[in-house]
Amino acid sequence: MKPVYYSEVLKKYFENEDECVAAEKEYNDKHAAELAKKEERKNDAKKVDEAYKTYLQLRSDFVKKYGSYHCTYTEKDLPDLTDWNWFFDCFKF
Repeated sequence: MKPVYYSEVLKKYFENEDECVAAEKEYNDKHAAELAKKEERKNDAKKVDEAYKTYLQLRSDFVKKYGSYHCTYTEKDLPDLTDWNWFFDCFKF
């Protein structure tokens, strides 16, 4: 029986280890920028999650200390609804 090498990255079989390693290297080199973007997005999402958890903890501590937390929004905080761009943005293809 002939040994077969399987690439988890490429989901493909190769006849020898050298072919497998070379094909994976070529794939990784070709997609390096794409993989870097995915990694950057993952790290940025993690920062947002950590900031949100910090916010929740600070809010909880505030409520325990003062009994309640109130946040006010005014018209200036809302998007300009007279501008129809928000409507057309919903239907972008």
